[in-house]
Amino acid sequence: MEIHQMSKELSTHLREHVSKWPATREDIVSACNNISDIPEEERQWVLKNLPAGTYDTPEDAEQVMLRGSVQG
Repeated sequence: MEIHQMSKELSTHLREHVSKWPATREDIVSACNNISDIPEEERQWVLKNLPAGTYDTPEDAEQVMLRGSVQG
């Protein structure tokens, strides 16, 4: 799946379901895996495009994933 734009569901999810920011990759992946409104294909996209690290805001995480999608 090639996503060059963050889906509305994933963007909303990052803001509403990741319990605290800054958040690590593990925090984000865990939150995505436990929410049924994020399709499996999109959860896999997050795994592929979000490198290990700590992200200060949802926007930081989104920017990194989108850059990874374009490069990868």
